[in-house]
Amino acid sequence: MNPNATIRDQGVLDRLDAWLFVGRGGALALSLAFLGFALLHPDVFLDDEGLLPFEFYRHVLDEPWAFLFQVKAKPVLEILYAVPSWFGFPAYLAMHALVGAVGVFLASEAARQLRIARPNLAGWTVALSAVYAVSVANGTPNADGLVFFAAFLALYASGRWRAAGILLGMLPLVRHELGTVVLVFAAWDFLRHRRIGFWLAIAAFPVLYVLAGAWFHQDLLWVRSTWVDTAQLPLASRYWTVMPLSEVYRYQAWSFLNNAPPLALGALVGAVAAWKSRDRDLLVLVAIILLTFVLFTLMQSGLVPNNVDAKIRSSLLLLLPIAIVAARGLSLNALGGRVLSARSMRIAPVVLRLVLVVAALAGFVGSVRNPFQIIGRQHAETHQLMDALRDRGLYTGQPLYSDLQTVRHDRCAGIRIEQGYLLANHSMVWEMERGTSVRTGQREAVLGAMERSRFLFRPERHVVRRDALYVIHRHGRTESWRRVVEAEGPERVEVGKWDVFFWR
Repeated sequence: MNPNATIRDQGVLDRLDAWLFVGRGGALALSLAFLGFALLHPDVFLDDEGLLPFEFYRHVLDEPWAFLFQVKAKPVLEILYAVPSWFGFPAYLAMHALVGAVGVFLASEAARQLRIARPNLAGWTVALSAVYAVSVANGTPNADGLVFFAAFLALYASGRWRAAGILLGMLPLVRHELGTVVLVFAAWDFLRHRRIGFWLAIAAFPVLYVLAGAWFHQDLLWVRSTWVDTAQLPLASRYWTVMPLSEVYRYQAWSFLNNAPPLALGALVGAVAAWKSRDRDLLVLVAIILLTFVLFTLMQSGLVPNNVDAKIRSSLLLLLPIAIVAARGLSLNALGGRVLSARSMRIAPVVLRLVLVVAALAGFVGSVRNPFQIIGRQHAETHQLMDALRDRGLYTGQPLYSDLQTVRHDRCAGIRIEQGYLLANHSMVWEMERGTSVRTGQREAVLGAMERSRFLFRPERHVVRRDALYVIHRHGRTESWRRVVEAEGPERVEVGKWDVFFWR
């Protein structure tokens, strides 16, 4: 064996390892590659979880106060996405892809500030999470929660605690479940630093928001008055159920299998390494992982009031801390053990990291090609439904009224989206009524704006159009619309789980 060739090979591996997993250049390149993926795949992953937030964001510029002072609408995200959403759904998805790509970079940056030897491994773990990639591409706001969490962590670990505190206080107004992160870090900072100023920074944005909302609602307790607790949703209108423990663990397994498992397994090594070295910053992240896992299990099994459904997008709350702890574990160079030569001990960890990235990439490709475990079959079912309607001669491009939530956006299914009207089901109406105030005119402003964009909430005001096609899901949530349409004596045809109403 030529020793010079071996040295050259080792040098190439070391440089590749440094660029991919250490330097900011590699982190930026990974983020740009992720951005390209997200921009190219919006239609494939079309799903109501990304569509419904957009319905709020798109009207912020029309009725700013009415929309901003709905807690359910996530005011921080409304501010972030108001302008691109005003230009339409494609512009919103493009902005969401950009924010998601920034999140990949911030995951690496947070690990860098936490002194992880190969911080970009955290970015790789996030980028190769099929759950994150699909959520970014289709506009699901759970991905935004990870981005804001990563931004906070990067600021906090770099010592910019005032800015970090302000951002930490925003997290529950990005995703409510991030309240767990707020509680853990508020307690941790107090125990470690006794910084009352950090708590004041955390409180700054929520207090200002609540006081401004009190002025708008003329009610100091407006958050409580307009809080939407979907655990109180009538059973006939629910889209989620309490899971037996076996289903909860199946959910956790599928979440892991779609969250870059070859890389994420490194979190086990990272947790042990953090414990042995008494790395308290990483142990806090381990605590968040364990606490969140327990909380999700209790909520999904019904042991505490919950509104967590079976879609695995919720697992993104765990992804960032897992990614950073995994980066710690995979950064170790002592993976070869004593049985290897000195040269092999230098090469083996590099090769192992590359192999794990390739394995995670292969799993990622498989998951995004068959994303049903992540988003269900909504997009595929839309195509099947529209194909069936065209085959029977029922749909020829006329106005289309449906509770199918993709009816105004799924152009690739052959829908004339400018002629599509969404009929809000009972759970949507129920949430809107509880989340808005009548006295201040908020409800009328919100519903009026949404109805102008063909999202209809009030069947009692609807004038049935005989030149249109009505496609309504057979479910208790759509009974109010069904009664209004059937009163006009239409013909009815069953297509799968849908009733199709029309007039000759």
